[in-house]
Amino acid sequence: MPRDEICEKLGVSVANLKRSTPGVSWYYFNRYAANPEMVKEVCTYYEKNGKKKTQEKFPEISVRSVVERYKNFSPRQSRWTGEQLVELAKMAGLVSIKNQANYFNRPLANEGSIISVWQKRFNCKQAYMHGFPTYKAKYFVKASCPTLEVDFNPNTIGGTETKAKVYLWTDAKKHLRKDCPEFIAEAVKAMASFQKKLFGVHPGREIKKMIKERSQ
Repeated sequence: MPRDEICEKLGVSVANLKRSTPGVSWYYFNRYAANPEMVKEVCTYYEKNGKKKTQEKFPEISVRSVVERYKNFSPRQSRWTGEQLVELAKMAGLVSIKNQANYFNRPLANEGSIISVWQKRFNCKQAYMHGFPTYKAKYFVKASCPTLEVDFNPNTIGGTETKAKVYLWTDAKKHLRKDCPEFIAEAVKAMASFQKKLFGVHPGREIKKMIKERSQ
C-alpha cells in the first residue's frame, strides 16, 4: 500500500508515520508502473492532443510525470534544421504563415509553430525582413522604385490576408533619394546585402518565383 494511503487510513501525517516506525525501511514504487494500460492511454492521448488537453481529460493523473517517465509516444515535433531556418528566413513576410506551414509540413505542426520559431529562435517578427513598406519608404525612396505586393500581416493566423506593397531592399538601395538620411541609407544597404546572401545575384527574380511556387 502506498505510504500516503497508509497515512490516510490511520489519520496521521507522513512525518508522524515515519517517526513512529524508526526501524522500518520504506520502499518507494512508481504508482503508475502497476497500471500500464493507464500509461498507454495517457501517452496515446498526449501524442495527439498535447499536455494541456491531456491533463484536462485525466485530472486525477499527473500527466507530466507519466509522459516524462515513460515517453511511450512519437515526438510531437522535430527540431528545426539549419536548412529549414534558412528557408524560413527566405519566406519571412513574403509567404503567408499558412503556406509556410504547408511548405514545411512538419509532424503535428501548424501555423502556430511558425510564429513560435520566430519568437524563440529569431526573436523578431517577419514583417519587414525583405521589404520596405511603401507608406514608410516614400520619404526615403524614389517613386520610380518597383514595388512588390506581399502579405501585409504575416503574423495573422487564419482568416483573410491583407495585401500591401513594399520595396524589396535590393531595389530600394538603387532608388534612394538624395535627401535620405545616412543612417537610413546604411540600414537599407545592410538589409539589401542580407537579401542577396539569401537569394543570390537576382533577389527580385528569385523572390517572385518563390512566392508563386509556395503560395498555392
